[in-house]
Amino acid sequence: HNRLVEFHRYENENADYTGFQAQTVFRKQDPPEFAVLATWNIATFGAGGGWHHWTDLDNVDKAMKPMNELGIHVINEAYSKLQGWAEGALLLADEVLEEFFGVLRPWDFDAPDYLQFVAQTTSEACNEVEDETAANSGGGDSGGGGGTVDLCFTEDALVIMADGTTVRIDEVRVGDLVSTGFPGETGRITNVLVHKVGSTQHASNKVEVVVISSAQYGDLIGSPEHPIFVNGRWMEMQEAIDVGVFDVSDMLAMRTTETID
Repeated sequence: HNRLVEFHRYENENADYTGFQAQTVFRKQDPPEFAVLATWNIATFGAGGGWHHWTDLDNVDKAMKPMNELGIHVINEAYSKLQGWAEGALLLADEVLEEFFGVLRPWDFDAPDYLQFVAQTTSEACNEVEDETAANSGGGDSGGGGGTVDLCFTEDALVIMADGTTVRIDEVRVGDLVSTGFPGETGRITNVLVHKVGSTQHASNKVEVVVISSAQYGDLIGSPEHPIFVNGRWMEMQEAIDVGVFDVSDMLAMRTTETID
């Protein structure tokens, strides 16, 4: 709640009200008793999840209610016509109650289905892409489908541990305690991910990266889309360059093509 107040008072650049007017409104309201935050930002600690979508609309009704005739009813947004939202589960519950139990819906207006699907993929298309990717890569694990490259930071990136020392990222192990960058808070390594770098379309390890050079820690090389916490907020490395975050005397940042072993 305090963070929302701060945003509306100081940070909402496109607001049609002043910070004083926002504060006046907040003071007239009772403070909230609870709140829910949903975040899909991969940089957020503990974040992670998926999003359901149909890839083929031909058999949606059968997929939604595969065993209902046997008295087994699955109610979930993933099996609804409005996936990714709690409303999808509610719509499916009302549909099942009306169709199988004779319970009328509790409203007198039409509720649209909002049927969504991933238009660019079907089961056949997915199989074709997987077969083509395997053929181009020789069945190896050199990268993602469609020529994408898995790269976060290079192996020589430095990690600040909980005790203030620095360790190469390839030497960090599960269970190690690291600094989060926030006063009084530490994090524990729960998984170590290592990606081979390469292209499924070109026999080369040349990739687009951002290089950040500092006098204190040397070079940090990472993918342009990798989020970093800088100047009090999360942003992608490329965005940090675009807004001039690193335009200071002891730091230099640029996007370039590097050969990564």
